[in-house]
Amino acid sequence: MVGPEFKYRENGINFQINYPRITDKLKVIEVYKELNNPIIGGGLADGSDIIYTSKILTEYGPNIFYDALPFENLHTAHTKPQVMVKVDDMPAVCASVQCDFTYTEPTSEVDNMGISNLDLTITGIDLPTGDDLLSVKVAKTDCLVTASSDTEISCTLQDDWVHGDWTPEVRNVHGLAPVITGFNSHAIQGQVASISPSSGLNKAGGELLTITGTHFPSSMYTEHEVEVTFSSGNGCKIVSMSSTEIQCETEPFETSATRRRNLVATGMTISINGADLSEFTGLSLAETDITVDSITPSTASPILKETLLIQLSSSYDNTGMDADTFTVSLYPLDPENTIPNIHIEKDFTIERFLSVIAQSEADRTITVKYNGAYSGVYDLRVHSAANGNVLTSSVQFEAKIEVTDFQPK
Repeated sequence: MVGPEFKYRENGINFQINYPRITDKLKVIEVYKELNNPIIGGGLADGSDIIYTSKILTEYGPNIFYDALPFENLHTAHTKPQVMVKVDDMPAVCASVQCDFTYTEPTSEVDNMGISNLDLTITGIDLPTGDDLLSVKVAKTDCLVTASSDTEISCTLQDDWVHGDWTPEVRNVHGLAPVITGFNSHAIQGQVASISPSSGLNKAGGELLTITGTHFPSSMYTEHEVEVTFSSGNGCKIVSMSSTEIQCETEPFETSATRRRNLVATGMTISINGADLSEFTGLSLAETDITVDSITPSTASPILKETLLIQLSSSYDNTGMDADTFTVSLYPLDPENTIPNIHIEKDFTIERFLSVIAQSEADRTITVKYNGAYSGVYDLRVHSAANGNVLTSSVQFEAKIEVTDFQPK
């Protein structure tokens, strides 16, 4: 049996290819366009009312090769929702091509929640029991089930109540049991009792604040989303949390020197899962900035070690400075031109941290060890665990090689 012959000419050469197993025309590539939503269609449950149209991209002819179609343009038509799975950002293919998801109408319904401190009684209709009851959560917290029937579930919250309006989440193999319309949610109002320090806050940021209050999440590692912001617009990065205390590190209040001088007071708001606690007002900022006056020497060799002396301004509160913890680093003014060959130094970081070897409370000085850096001009960064960031805009450090003399001349 002789199949169709395909002839074409390219670069002055005639080609003739015969496919012995093909007895008819090669199939034409078609693209289908859905006129209705393939899941909803026009209303028929079996999707038989969905209408498709097609367009021929390449007519049959002497060609044996067709234009490539991007993978993203190839789809199959579905009448049910598809479960999409990715592994390492690569889409997984269903064994049967179809990954149909069948929606099951829930039969369970929650109609009430009785509360006695952390002990809850949830009532409803056709509630899941035994192995069908996968979990119970309230306020994004597990509720340990102590008894259950198809009309009542008793459980105990494993954490304290958190600020917000809460309804029970009863989950079975098909998902969440809905609550009735008009269900009375349980409202919890958190409060901020105090913030320390609350006056003389460092406008450059980096200062650790302790916030005490009620109904905070029990730790940073719960499902709750917590944000701490000031009315001046900057935030406070949370570093630890309990149900009664939050510790956070302030961001700079203003980057503009003029606006920083004019800012003297601010308030704080804590948001838990998008619900704000009442604003805490009356926070005052320091009238003067704490700064670095000088760094000596201000230039050094890129390859030779050097001891540098940092002089803090007289406005710096040096109380307990000898016991303070300082972090000092150099950050390149032009990072792109201060980067080494990354194929040689794979662990390279743009910021160069310097070892603090001494600090003097009496002199307001910090002594650091410089171990070399790539040639360039660097900004100095100084942070105090007790007082926060120290402004260093008036000083810079330069790593460079200078020729001071040569022989013979």
